[in-house]
Amino acid sequence: PSEHVEVVWIDQEVVNTDACGIKDWFGGRKVINVFEIHTESFSIPRGARRIVRGKYCANQAYQVGDQYALGLQFHPEVDEEKVRSLTAPSFPSLYTREEIMAMDEEESTRLSPAAMTRDDIELCLRDGRIERNLPIADSIYDTWCSGFIL
Repeated sequence: PSEHVEVVWIDQEVVNTDACGIKDWFGGRKVINVFEIHTESFSIPRGARRIVRGKYCANQAYQVGDQYALGLQFHPEVDEEKVRSLTAPSFPSLYTREEIMAMDEEESTRLSPAAMTRDDIELCLRDGRIERNLPIADSIYDTWCSGFIL
């Protein structure tokens, strides 16, 4: 399990960009703002190197050796429909501001600092967060596809 549930658009740090064999997955960006939704985490596999580090969950992405193979904790592929389905009322640890205000102190102190409110997720959708994330997704997919070009 992850130390913190992450349900959030959050800035994550791109790391090891100058390491031998690391691909430019993120178009030269040093920080990427991405959508996270998970309750679990992973360890970096043997022979892989971390390429994105997060504030609440350190292992956000890795590249295997010098290959065009990577693992991601975040979701560059989401569209509005997918975000809405992933953050449906049945998702645990995700509340509206009104629900949080109605909690007692003990319950509210157990909330994850890395979980946005449903209200804030809705604001992000209306503010065009999906559209701003598209260049990051495109960069990842373009880099991956370039590994197939001979």
